[in-house]
Amino acid sequence: RGALGKNVTKDLSLWLGYRLIERTHPTYLHEDRPFAQAMHGTNLSDRFRLINRTRFEGRYFRGLSSPAFRLRHMVRGQYRF
Repeated sequence: RGALGKNVTKDLSLWLGYRLIERTHPTYLHEDRPFAQAMHGTNLSDRFRLINRTRFEGRYFRGLSSPAFRLRHMVRGQYRF
């Protein structure tokens, strides 16, 4: 999965990326998956950081006429020892 990102502020970054999925077992699948995402991190203390990521993906399957779309959100906490 490749992506290009740009920091908008110290805590906010925007990304555009692409992933190609090909598999042959058990059945053949070819999927193009471009995505756009926004990631925001907040320091809640000197050691704890909360990260929110929202990603919008387009899923294009070879052989199907219409794409599928999905919106994903991740919340992650990081604690520095």
